[in-house]
Amino acid sequence: MRLLNESNAIDLALERVNGEVDNINFIERDDQTPYYLIEVETNDDREVVVKINAYKREVITVTWEDENGRGF
Repeated sequence: MRLLNESNAIDLALERVNGEVDNINFIERDDQTPYYLIEVETNDDREVVVKINAYKREVITVTWEDENGRGF
């Protein structure tokens, strides 16, 4: 099975959350399915982390930072 590439992972994240990508990490561990963590800054200066399954090519979670900068 082919893994999702970084460009397509970014596209999936931006379909879910409008904003600009700050950071992207590809995580691959022996005991887990590979995934991307994509940090997005929204137009209202909020931070969001979108976790995407690299095999299934789908969003797993969307985590919003709260007003105090917490939430990840």
